[in-house]
Amino acid sequence: MASVDPLDRQAIVDLLHAYCRGVDSIDESILSSIFTTDCVVDYGPGMGGPRQGAASILEGLLAGLPQFAATHHQISNVEIAFDDSDRATGVTYVTAWHHFDDGRPDAVLMGQYHDRFQRTDAGWRIAERVLMVAGQQNFDIAWRMIPRQGR
Repeated sequence: MASVDPLDRQAIVDLLHAYCRGVDSIDESILSSIFTTDCVVDYGPGMGGPRQGAASILEGLLAGLPQFAATHHQISNVEIAFDDSDRATGVTYVTAWHHFDDGRPDAVLMGQYHDRFQRTDAGWRIAERVLMVAGQQNFDIAWRMIPRQGR
């Protein structure tokens, strides 16, 4: 395991928090500073499968998020492992609440972000993200479920 600078770990945690803030506020300036240029993000089969490139991911987020009147993404259980001084992987638990203003019941997702992080000239960025879902309520979407151990 690589030697870890606590400031690097904090910078990655700050990046994860910025992602949640950017999604919940649909802030293009925040969201455009989260991913590497060539990143790959896969929110699951019901969300269109993998998207490649920061521009494509930003386009998808800006197109999809306005369907909700409000969202609230809460993260916890952040685990980060450094491969070297410029690369790390992580698993972060997420609970994401989504409010519709058309009378549909609120939808909630409980899952994990499986990320690969890369240091860039602009700081740490997400180079790869896969959403794995433990459970959900009121979403009519096919998700990539977390495999259960010991069953």
